[in-house]
Amino acid sequence: MRRRRPIRPTRALAACVVAACALAACALAACASGDPLAPGLDGRLVGTWATSPEPLAPQGSWQRTFTASADGRVAWRGVSYGLYPGQGSDDVSAEVTLYGRLDGLAGAFVVRPDSVVTSDRFYGPSHREVQRDFAPGRDTTRYTLAGDVLVLRYGTRTIEGIVPTTETLRRSTGR
Repeated sequence: MRRRRPIRPTRALAACVVAACALAACALAACASGDPLAPGLDGRLVGTWATSPEPLAPQGSWQRTFTASADGRVAWRGVSYGLYPGQGSDDVSAEVTLYGRLDGLAGAFVVRPDSVVTSDRFYGPSHREVQRDFAPGRDTTRYTLAGDVLVLRYGTRTIEGIVPTTETLRRSTGR
């Protein structure tokens, strides 16, 4: 696997993080609820899953969560911490959450996004943007589950084309 350089936050990155986090949040919520499963949804996906915090340059970190509910709702949420002067390492700097529906297949799923919600402390503590018209970020996501570890494999669309991406998440117990 190729070693990644520290991520530099941008508006586009924030949108991707929000989308990813929204998806993760919905998946985890589904596992936790007693609701009947949406058709084709693997019940083991239900609940909240989180990546390990990743360092950002020149300072701060970010983390993504994926939450799925039994009815197929999903939230992929990305949160950056400690980006701005005067913030501590656990202070939230920005959040991006993609909300949508999860269509499950054998060992794979597709997220049908319906909105992205972004907030950034740089613009003030109550700044919030909602986007409902956006191009999808990816198509089919393949996954494997082993205990409390969820591995996602998908293609990320960039200006250069589609880049293969692998993310490892663990069942979440909070940040």
